[in-house]
Amino acid sequence: MAETKFDYSLIANMSERSETFKEVFDHSWESPAFLKFIEEMELASRHDNGVLILGPTGSGKSTVAKCIHQLRTHRKKGEVATKPTLTGLTGTDAKSRELRRDYGALFTALRTRWNTEGPPFQHQDLARMSMTSAHSELFGHTPGAFTDAKRLRPGALLSSHGGTLFLDEVADASAVTQKALLDFLDNKCFKPEGGDFEIHVKAAVIAATNKDPIKEIEGGSFRDDLYFRLASHIMIMPSLSERLDDFDLLAKGLLARQVGGFAHGGKKPGKSFGKGVLSLLKEYGGTWPGNIRQLGFVISNALTRTGEAEQIEEAHLPDRRTFYHHTRLVDRQDPVEVINNWLPTVDFEVLKDRYIRALNDEFRGNIDLMSDKSGIS
Repeated sequence: MAETKFDYSLIANMSERSETFKEVFDHSWESPAFLKFIEEMELASRHDNGVLILGPTGSGKSTVAKCIHQLRTHRKKGEVATKPTLTGLTGTDAKSRELRRDYGALFTALRTRWNTEGPPFQHQDLARMSMTSAHSELFGHTPGAFTDAKRLRPGALLSSHGGTLFLDEVADASAVTQKALLDFLDNKCFKPEGGDFEIHVKAAVIAATNKDPIKEIEGGSFRDDLYFRLASHIMIMPSLSERLDDFDLLAKGLLARQVGGFAHGGKKPGKSFGKGVLSLLKEYGGTWPGNIRQLGFVISNALTRTGEAEQIEEAHLPDRRTFYHHTRLVDRQDPVEVINNWLPTVDFEVLKDRYIRALNDEFRGNIDLMSDKSGIS
């Protein structure tokens, strides 16, 4: 069966509907894996169901989420902005009256912002949230909900009304946060911390993780019911090692975007890659465990070394020791490649420390499992 050719007019069409897509993805890509992913991005933009983006750290999941949000916003252009609604706050005491007034003003402000700025996009990194702060950051809190709660806080979910809440690294959320998210997805409403009433919002949810959700479910750290609620549409982000056909385009695009940060007197310097540098750079990173984020670091690092030169040459690339210490090795990296690329240049204590930390992450601090895996007593 002949393979269907990619319709490149789709890229132009998506660029017209999303500024982020135009800035980042409007190129003549060649990688089959990424061309397929673009088609999935377009399909995800045609509905408001949950989207779960899977992919390694640094592969661009948050950028894709923003593109989907903008594409959906274009599809719903002209839709009348609405207010969130509040139910259950029926008290007649001064505190209840004040809360109703404050939420009413907040709801009006949210609708006004939707009308003037368009549907909002809220990015929340769950891996960086503590278990105690997650509920307040996501669902907000009322004044006096806890010691330092001096004023009403809307929270990310209420602030995303009419738009999109992007839950980055969702598999790292605590069990309590996962249950609260599941309740919202089931009921389209939530209770702020310190409140016994419900707030109903209209918000699409896009989630992402660099972990294998099935493995996390089997290990008991991720709820299967939450997974099925989030994963109406699953998208698998290709790693940089799967996109080497696009390496030159990616590198040139990253260079063009980063050059602006080196402007002097309002004038952007002209920078390009010298002869043979792109081929060398492609080989330089091995399997590129840090993906596009890692490539961006290397290019930024090289730019700082170019001075007045108009081209990045081999001499401007960071040496391998610097390369190792300034890039983040991720779980999906091939350990053989780690040894081949870094063993000659890295101190043994550094490697040992990284190995112990990786064991701790993999087995969540279970000393017995760490010992069994490593053979260390």
